[in-house]
Amino acid sequence: MVASADGLAPEERAALAKLVEHATGSVVEEQALQQHFDDLDACSEALGRHERLGRVAANFENLSAREEAISFAALIAIADGKLAGPEAEVLVELGEHFSFSEMDVKAVLGQVVAGIKLALEE
Repeated sequence: MVASADGLAPEERAALAKLVEHATGSVVEEQALQQHFDDLDACSEALGRHERLGRVAANFENLSAREEAISFAALIAIADGKLAGPEAEVLVELGEHFSFSEMDVKAVLGQVVAGIKLALEE
């Protein structure tokens, strides 16, 4: 939902699917993720983003899991090389569902960006 906030081009869908496939050790296949993206679009349109984010957020019960969810959402959102304004807004909205302040979300985002930069330097 975060990555699709500014529209999800076919190239972005493919890149995200490959990222998730890689992150899960190919447990989740790219084609299944493409279908998931289509389902996500339909569900978000039917329920609205705010309601859908609330439902997703309810699945994360502890602080560590919530921070990991924000981190992973941020990683996916910047998979295309940038964090668009609408994506940042949805990250903050997701954070609100977790009782995170905007500063908390930005701190987690900063950690993700630092981790990516460090990985690229290696």
